[in-house]
Amino acid sequence: MSIHQDIKGENITKLNQLLKEIYRFIEALEEQVREDIHCCNQDVEVDAMTTAEGQNSK
Repeated sequence: MSIHQDIKGENITKLNQLLKEIYRFIEALEEQVREDIHCCNQDVEVDAMTTAEGQNSK
């Protein structure tokens, strides 16, 4: 194998590792966004219930 092929193969390996890391990072971001949305939805539900209770007491 030539030096050029060795370097090319090494670069491809490094790129594959980098892509795997980027993919894991994106998956972690997606999970965090899902958790944040879930928390926000719960807050909105509580706010809606509190508002409805306040209107019913008038």
